[in-house]
Amino acid sequence: MGTGRSQYSRIALGALRLFALEVVIVFGWYLVGTFRTQQIGFSIATLFVTALLIAPVAVIPFVGLRWRSVVAGTAAVWLLTVLSVEMFAHAEESRFLRDYRSLPPAAASVFENRQWPFSDHYMCYDPATKQCSGGD
Repeated sequence: MGTGRSQYSRIALGALRLFALEVVIVFGWYLVGTFRTQQIGFSIATLFVTALLIAPVAVIPFVGLRWRSVVAGTAAVWLLTVLSVEMFAHAEESRFLRDYRSLPPAAASVFENRQWPFSDHYMCYDPATKQCSGGD
């Protein structure tokens, strides 16, 4: 009968870890996305900055576990957030370029807001120089 309390404690701790993991993944995805969607294309500098910002938060669901689990879990959370944001941003940029790259050089520059939740950021295509840019 003494194991009931510890069993409930383990279940509660597991549920708390799962909740913390979900919160960290959503927060990490939004944070990485905020940095990534302010520009066009992949950037190692952005990747480095987001790694520094996410790593301390990504450790939270794994506190109290073995170091190997902490490192593996933190790396998995970081990779999941970075890769999913990169796929999201790249798909949006590919569609934008496909739609506007055939404009004649004399056409005006095209600005388009990014998709929610990053709709305060924009993409721009200049047909005269055939260059893309982005901003906040």
